[in-house]
Amino acid sequence: MDNNGILFIDTVKIPEIAHKGNSSIRKIRIGKNVRFIGAEAFSLCPNLESIEVDENNRWFTSKNGCNAIIDKISGVLLAGCYKTEIPEYVKEIGPFAFCGQTKLKKVTIPTHIHRVSAYAFDGCSGLVELKVEKGVESIGEYCFRNCTNLETIYLPNAKIDIDATVFGVIPFNWDDMQNSLLNSSPITAPCFEGILDIFFDGTMKDYYNSPVVEWYLSGSLIESKRIIYVHCKDGKLTYNKWQFQI
Repeated sequence: MDNNGILFIDTVKIPEIAHKGNSSIRKIRIGKNVRFIGAEAFSLCPNLESIEVDENNRWFTSKNGCNAIIDKISGVLLAGCYKTEIPEYVKEIGPFAFCGQTKLKKVTIPTHIHRVSAYAFDGCSGLVELKVEKGVESIGEYCFRNCTNLETIYLPNAKIDIDATVFGVIPFNWDDMQNSLLNSSPITAPCFEGILDIFFDGTMKDYYNSPVVEWYLSGSLIESKRIIYVHCKDGKLTYNKWQFQI
């Protein structure tokens, strides 16, 4: 890496966590010979703002200046930054793809994305707004963990397989619950501490009958410290202490 924070790599293999946590990296340039990129190779690089892949690389691309590394065969976005524009040919956001991008403010998961993998946006503490469009089929575990400033979520009226740990919820088994009761220690999880509003593209009945409610009120014993409003087309639901009110 040079003194301007530009990292040029043209080795065949980039190992796992090779450059994880390097806050000095501003730009990444992937050469034509790179054919393998390990998990979390560029996670927790908060000042990363530019990503380029050599146009002659047979395995990866950053076509149309999207500021991301995309697997040509699978269509998986492997690494992004806060200036990434997700192209239409991307089908999946890979594990840890945006992990630690603290300058990321708003995220839209577009309709052509079918899956958002585990830890994809973990540690994006600057994120304040999340929009999930219709067409997204699944969102993996701990995907938005440690997004402590997330306030607003937009959800489609569609079936989405959302992992119970998506915001960092820790599922507790029966033994954990008994031990907590015996020791008078509360079971809580830092999940919805910042979220204030959820906008749902459907009616209140649709919301009650959707898989979202099952995720929202899962057996993970989620406790919100704030009142959360769920805005539907025909009214508003109020969520507080595991209960919905109209």
